[in-house]
Amino acid sequence: MITGQGLERSGLDAGPGDVDEVLHDLCDVLLASLPRSDQRGRGLDYVHGLIHARGRKSIRNIASLRGGRAAEQRLHHFVCGSTWRWDPPRVALARYVAAVQPPQAWVVRPLVITKTGENSVGVERCSSPAFYTQRAVGVWLASERLACPVNWRLLLSGTWLGDPVRRAQAGIPAGACPETMGMCAVRASAAVAGGDWGLPARPVVVDVPEVDALAVLGRLRAAGLRQQLVRVDGRLRLAVADPALPGRGDGHRSAAEIMRAAAPLRRPVPWQDPGRERRAAGTVYWPRVRVRVPGVRGGGGPAGGSAPARPDGAGPAVAGRAVADGRRLVVTGRSGAADTAGAACRA
Repeated sequence: MITGQGLERSGLDAGPGDVDEVLHDLCDVLLASLPRSDQRGRGLDYVHGLIHARGRKSIRNIASLRGGRAAEQRLHHFVCGSTWRWDPPRVALARYVAAVQPPQAWVVRPLVITKTGENSVGVERCSSPAFYTQRAVGVWLASERLACPVNWRLLLSGTWLGDPVRRAQAGIPAGACPETMGMCAVRASAAVAGGDWGLPARPVVVDVPEVDALAVLGRLRAAGLRQQLVRVDGRLRLAVADPALPGRGDGHRSAAEIMRAAAPLRRPVPWQDPGRERRAAGTVYWPRVRVRVPGVRGGGGPAGGSAPARPDGAGPAVAGRAVADGRRLVVTGRSGAADTAGAACRA
């Protein structure tokens, strides 16, 4: 846990002249698990370069601030070939940020990293033959003032994991198996929010479009994460179980249809755009509707499944959310109508 002057100086409002002092305080904590002083020194050089190097944050550009070619070789070995474990510094970073700015939620988002070649771990050729990408998920500490990544997990395809030469060159662990994006999201968030890292218990918000939302809800609950908010496809079929909504019992409807019908049930919710000044705070209106999963009696836990495709082949009709507490589903999210702001699902 961070205490004393180190925590006080590491606040979010440090001026430009305080940056290096904050970095030293941070690295004292972040790199404490590294066994050798030379490793801790290289780590400090690397973090310093991430902040101060101009242009691409390549090892060459970072090393240019610390002595050129010799520094480049040392930093390359530190990042790519040294024996220190990566997970203790990551846990230390998460605890540090949580102490400076307590989280309100853990937010899981997808990440696509564009690459110029095919040698990076997990890289795949995308639709344009000129580009390669890595795909990952990140877990962000989110508060009113701050959104900071504290964990990330690379999505590895069967192509990579089935190639022994690539596995050996990349140092992929023997136990690594192919994952869906949903499995990747659950494992990344469970590490942060499941208690092993000693972080506050907060809702997990999974904002990943292509996952099977119901399967993710089930896996999060199985991991002991009861406060959930998971994005759902507007085409997902649900059965209305809320007496306040007209048409209850009329069969299964898509999440988008339920949200449109629930417009009269909208409630005001304070909202703050994190990219603007506090005076930009406003109010949005979101409905909440109790639903159940088709084929599950009594609104029980979610099961796997996917939404049917739209006849026109287009994308989802609506981006929704789903949150689970293990007892029922409540759907809420945004409908396609411009004046309808919300819909969600609690299980």
